[in-house]
Amino acid sequence: MIPDRLWMDARLHAADVHVWCALAYVARGREAIDPTNAALAKLVNLSERSVSDSITRLAATGFVARTGKGRNRTLALRPEGDGTPAPGLVLKVVG
Repeated sequence: MIPDRLWMDARLHAADVHVWCALAYVARGREAIDPTNAALAKLVNLSERSVSDSITRLAATGFVARTGKGRNRTLALRPEGDGTPAPGLVLKVVG
């Protein structure tokens, strides 16, 4: 499931949500994962650079925690993000 505050976060792009979903698929309940950008790029049909940019934005907004660099990088999903609340929705009664 995609957290509301993730897909509604104006700081993120649609590709970022797609990459987050791919990370969730790869994680399948594991705490930390270490997929390569190349593997993720193939999974989501994006360039490695686009995947790298998405991971950078996801980390900047707190939805992904990165440790290490390069081949020693691990990622952990943080569905709560940096705590920025999802924008409120206004419901309209029709009728």
